[in-house]
Amino acid sequence: MIKKSFFKTTQERELYYEYETLDESTKSSGDLIVFLNGLSDSIESWSHIKTYFKTSHSFLFIDMIGQGKSLEKEEALTDIFFDYRISAEQQADGIKELIDFLEIKKNFHLVGFSYGGGIAIRFASLFPYKIKKLILFLPYIIRLDLAFPLQRLWAGQINFFKNVTPLRPSMMIFDQAYQKMMREYMNYRFSNKIPDGHKRQISIQLTEGIMPFNAFHFFQSLPSHAVHLITVDHDTLVPKSLYQETWDRLPEEKKCTWLRIEDGEHLIFDQSPLFCVNWIESLIGHHNPSKPKRFTANSYKMEVFEVDETNSFNKKAYKVSI
Repeated sequence: MIKKSFFKTTQERELYYEYETLDESTKSSGDLIVFLNGLSDSIESWSHIKTYFKTSHSFLFIDMIGQGKSLEKEEALTDIFFDYRISAEQQADGIKELIDFLEIKKNFHLVGFSYGGGIAIRFASLFPYKIKKLILFLPYIIRLDLAFPLQRLWAGQINFFKNVTPLRPSMMIFDQAYQKMMREYMNYRFSNKIPDGHKRQISIQLTEGIMPFNAFHFFQSLPSHAVHLITVDHDTLVPKSLYQETWDRLPEEKKCTWLRIEDGEHLIFDQSPLFCVNWIESLIGHHNPSKPKRFTANSYKMEVFEVDETNSFNKKAYKVSI
């Protein structure tokens, strides 16, 4: 059964969701997977991956505040666009209200991508008792200028950071490089029903809203033996060293697996949807390891290797089937 509808939060925000549940005959065998979108993505961004799942699951897709059909509805209802930041806590609270409204009693798997990964971390830290497995694809962790001294950022990243995480919105609006990124990336991902000027404005609100969020502060509150991290080696937005620091700073009792996709780019679900789904199903279908494990992968070849932790050169010694 598929339910597609809007839910109004106590903050008077409209959340669009699509909730797909199993038939009664198979309901007991499948888990619920909740998906949280990237910053300018929507539920439609996940539509192509559902067909790749081999086993039966229930799915909950959510357009958070400022995304997809939730954004389209508010755009139609308001003459003046959002005039305040949309915080990670605000997004997490809205998701929790929707979960309660749908009367979802059982724990579920939470999959977050990029911006949605940051929101997933905040949600899981606030409501750890709801999470079975926290599966984070390239999650937002922290502002880059707080994570690294500027001299450690190469020129491209310094320019990127000036463009997308400024101190004042006006710096974002009038910066030519930022406008270029909006034209080439954000406008492509947003719905065509949203005026171009409002696409830039909501990008500012979402970006500024999550900027104060520092995932490192919430690692201790995450559910135990639940965190699965997935990163790529060719991410143009985040340096690999930040995800190494993320893995290192996760408490041992929280983290389970870290998969590095050697041929992957930031939009990994567009690049390799079948591989991503297979890895999600592999994580869901197996018990969490007793000790944290690291893996590397080639998504094109559909190959995964467990890293030999006893080898100082991180030799890829064990091939894993997915």
